[in-house]
Amino acid sequence: MTFIIHAVIVFGIPPFIIFTKNKKLLLLLFIGIIISYILNLYYKHCILTLLEKKLNKTAIVDFFGRKFLPGFDGSKEDCNVAGATIIIYHGIFCFLKLLKLYNF
Repeated sequence: MTFIIHAVIVFGIPPFIIFTKNKKLLLLLFIGIIISYILNLYYKHCILTLLEKKLNKTAIVDFFGRKFLPGFDGSKEDCNVAGATIIIYHGIFCFLKLLKLYNF
């Protein structure tokens, strides 16, 4: 179940950002992304990732980390870096879409 939630978050947010034109939903999503990043910095790891690793022995960030991050070994610190990177990409992508919608 946690894997499905993570997959929806990781793979569902970019298409949502691409295809939506609802400014209020995008702004709400952007605020949620910022809060998620702040919580990731504060707790030093994602709670969903820890739960997913406990239940499944692997997490969705492991797939991204092994593929795109050199030296990724699956530790909590590496998962934190991979998760924070995904959150930052989503945030930048959402911010750029908001700029486009607000005609800046």
